[in-house]
Amino acid sequence: MDDGEKRRHPRLTVRHAGIRNGLLIGRVLNLSLTGLAFESSTGLRTGSRHAFQLELGERCFRIDAEVRWCRLTRTVGRGAGEFVPVFHAGLAFNRPLRILPEHGRRNNGAWLDPEFRFRR
Repeated sequence: MDDGEKRRHPRLTVRHAGIRNGLLIGRVLNLSLTGLAFESSTGLRTGSRHAFQLELGERCFRIDAEVRWCRLTRTVGRGAGEFVPVFHAGLAFNRPLRILPEHGRRNNGAWLDPEFRFRR
């Protein structure tokens, strides 16, 4: 909780975690009992509500959440003059998440993987 942040639940950096629905596929940046932050090439409207599939390693969960914030963080060149936007967004779950190790206590970092890709 640096920089004066006042969070009710600790944020866990996760490995092998992704999120998807009919609009987007994203990589989870951090996760808590009540929400998560993710990265995607698709932006979402703040205040909108969505159902998502959350993949944690080999486990999949359906979550319902509200978009609390969404920001364009950068663009990535894909060659031939093509650029793809990269958004970071925060979701608040409609119900607290009960699938984290020891219900939100710090894990051993086993889910930390910046190269996560969804199974096809």
